[in-house]
Amino acid sequence: MGCDIREGKPSIFFAHVLDRKLGTAEERRQLIEIVRRSREETSPADVAWAIDFYRRIGALEFAQGEARRLIDRAFLVVDGLPMEEAHRELFRAIGRFMIDRNT
Repeated sequence: MGCDIREGKPSIFFAHVLDRKLGTAEERRQLIEIVRRSREETSPADVAWAIDFYRRIGALEFAQGEARRLIDRAFLVVDGLPMEEAHRELFRAIGRFMIDRNT
């Protein structure tokens, strides 16, 4: 997440905030300004502020919920594939790792 903020890449967190108009208008304006900055102009304090803001308004939980929903759909597809159960479990383990890892 911090890398996307430093790079100025819009993310699911960013889209969620703007789509749902979360936080105050001033907080959204500040977030947009941070994301628009170049990597060189984005300070560690900017990144920390954006991460804290995402945490406070529930964007992290939203993104994790979306990831779990998509992984559950993917597991349904994997379950229908003609392969050994051990291979299915490998796909499931990778999926669980991707949504449970700390970013």
